[in-house]
Amino acid sequence: DGGTCKRQNCNGRGSCLRNDGYDCGTCAECQDGECVYDSSQHEDCGLCQRCTARFTCGNQTTSQDLKDECDAGDCTTGNCSGTGAACGRRANGTVCGELYCERTELRQPVCQAGACTGSSLVEDCGYSSGCERGRCIGGACEVLCVDTAGACGSGERCGYNEWGECTCIPMLK
Repeated sequence: DGGTCKRQNCNGRGSCLRNDGYDCGTCAECQDGECVYDSSQHEDCGLCQRCTARFTCGNQTTSQDLKDECDAGDCTTGNCSGTGAACGRRANGTVCGELYCERTELRQPVCQAGACTGSSLVEDCGYSSGCERGRCIGGACEVLCVDTAGACGSGERCGYNEWGECTCIPMLK
């Protein structure tokens, strides 16, 4: 009968030979002797698809996940993509995790292709200027006041002045 009813449930003209409620094909059930559209049989359809008509599946929208197939996460929306056969992803570059240090760089994890696998540079902490030396530690930039040879003139050393600034200060006698 062209495959419209499964397992010989129909008489070949779309009429059911089974009781009401019996599944008679994709998105269809027997009702009053007819094989009719059943909008609740979304499981008959593929990933991120839903019943749209008798024997027909279509794509779920970006605000739907009728079969609870898509997990919500840092880089996934928890809904379907709207294109069928895929769950929704957050845009590449969307912030997705805690700041971390990579050598002297402070980096921010970002979404890449639906996973938190990318990163972007927030700041290069590894600078030096006079007495100051930067480093990245514990997910933050930190400035150290380091007594470095040649940073200060004769009779001076690196240290903190009365305003808490790292600079050259007189050596204690």
